[in-house]
Amino acid sequence: MRKALPAVLALLCGCTTLGPMPAITGQSVVPTPRPGGEAQVAAVPGYYLSESVQEQPRGAAIQQAAVMLEPGELIGLPGLSVGGRFVGDGDNGGFPEPMVRYRAHVDQQKMLAVGGVVYGGYGHGSVSGASYEATRGGAEAALDLRATPESKWVEVHLFGSLGLMGLDANGDYCLDADGRWGVDCGDPPTTVTHAKASGFYPTAAGGIALDLARHLHGILHGGRVALHGAVGRMPHVDGAEQKSAKTFTSAGLSVTLGMGAAEP
Repeated sequence: MRKALPAVLALLCGCTTLGPMPAITGQSVVPTPRPGGEAQVAAVPGYYLSESVQEQPRGAAIQQAAVMLEPGELIGLPGLSVGGRFVGDGDNGGFPEPMVRYRAHVDQQKMLAVGGVVYGGYGHGSVSGASYEATRGGAEAALDLRATPESKWVEVHLFGSLGLMGLDANGDYCLDADGRWGVDCGDPPTTVTHAKASGFYPTAAGGIALDLARHLHGILHGGRVALHGAVGRMPHVDGAEQKSAKTFTSAGLSVTLGMGAAEP
């Protein structure tokens, strides 16, 4: 089903989807009290590089699967996590991306948490006569406010983040009859061109989450179901020449499960 999704989207919009670019990490900055790890599946706000060669580029929900490990006090650095994610899938040029996260509470009541994530990776792929390769890296600063009383079972959290991504990308694609915008390549492909795009692209994001079973004493460290929304800037290419960046908006959903050491 996951591999079929990009193909279905391509049929619906009449264009190739290639080069998934998640604009946020989708990671929670709420600390866990004990060493453990988190696994996540998500569709996070972002865009495809193939949209950057369209007259009216659009955002998209980008698939990702992530794992983060937080050894915490075992290494004397509580709040530090390392791990990574796989973005997209083989049909649209998916790629792995390592991540490092730090998070901490800033008040005694543990209502407000802050943190940050840094990431970077390299992706490439080809489909229907089009291809891309991209090197990217970025940083994200986030905060999380618990909006309801502390509960063993259900809490409502509000969160927001600011991010900045550096991108260096290039690729081949087919032009329309006017020689300006990307279209699906014929068989054999005609009017193939090569273009480059690079720069720094900011994103602001926010959302609401339900934290479930977070304060139990066993190996279950809780779960999170979160809705994400984002607005940001993305590269734009007109007639194989990079132009001013365009604004995109997008939304997504993530599900995260945490497990680890039980309370002694």
